[in-house]
Amino acid sequence: MRGVRMIRPQELARDIVVIDGMSCAGKSFVAPLLSSLDRGELWTINHLYEYLCTMYHYGRMSLDAASTLVQLYADLDLYNLRVGRNTNFRRSDISSAHFNLQGTRYHARTRLKDGDGIVREIFRARPILFLMTHYIFGQSDLLFKAFGSRLKFYLIVVRHPLDLLESWYKGNWDCRVGSDPREFQLCCAVKGQKAPWFATPWLRQYRRLNRLEKSVATVVWFQKEFKRQWKRLSPEERRKVIFLPFEKVAPDPVTALCGIAKKLGAKITPLTGRVMKKFCMPRNLDPEHISLQYRKFSNAFKLRGVRRGIADEFWKTCEHYEITHIQESR
Repeated sequence: MRGVRMIRPQELARDIVVIDGMSCAGKSFVAPLLSSLDRGELWTINHLYEYLCTMYHYGRMSLDAASTLVQLYADLDLYNLRVGRNTNFRRSDISSAHFNLQGTRYHARTRLKDGDGIVREIFRARPILFLMTHYIFGQSDLLFKAFGSRLKFYLIVVRHPLDLLESWYKGNWDCRVGSDPREFQLCCAVKGQKAPWFATPWLRQYRRLNRLEKSVATVVWFQKEFKRQWKRLSPEERRKVIFLPFEKVAPDPVTALCGIAKKLGAKITPLTGRVMKKFCMPRNLDPEHISLQYRKFSNAFKLRGVRRGIADEFWKTCEHYEITHIQESR
């Protein structure tokens, strides 16, 4: 209908933190720590946020429709967490209440009386909703627009591109997206050709690459998209973005957590120490690891015929990461 605009005038989740980054960057290392804060809720994976960001970015949804759904589902996610509804209790899942040492807390919530009392308690307690997304920062305009002041921080867990490449290549993602029934990333149709959503802007190049080259080019593309998005953000939005290098957080998680907790007006709890012990934090990183990765992939590039231009761009991406995140963090 003409003149109809979708809106969500009310709000429930008022303190929202997004945890983003590529696969294997360390999001599931950081998220349990954040959920252990005194006002922290169990971190949530809801792929709908990623899908909406992608659809809006590619012009497949209007801003009002996509924003309304983002706002609505954030409020739903928080309300459901507070009453123990749709909570993941699978003990083997890294996102489950049990795996995050909060099984007792969330089981108790399943016995709470539903209704306005829960809403009043939410407004009193001011819980923090932690939403985990996957490599969507480059297309995150929607989240900044939809949440506005409710988005307190956008945390991006980053890691050396060599480790990201290894994870992407071993995961066989270039072959799985759009083919594997158990893979749930969006695909696009471009002139009758199927393409993973992230390869759509450069599909002609993507289709000419061999499997390792696709993995290399994909990691580089995501790094570029993150940089482009950073430049596009307003000064106010940039102040909400925090990059968390795995190489810095793993050996010293407390410093990063305390800094974020202070900015959120939250406190570390006894649960924090138990979570750190379960997830073996802090971790001593092998100082030779990156050197070994360089040698391994230099050989792999030669053996699998990675073209020089693609390899050179990847090595430049590695150098930029080290200058920006590793050397800076020493």
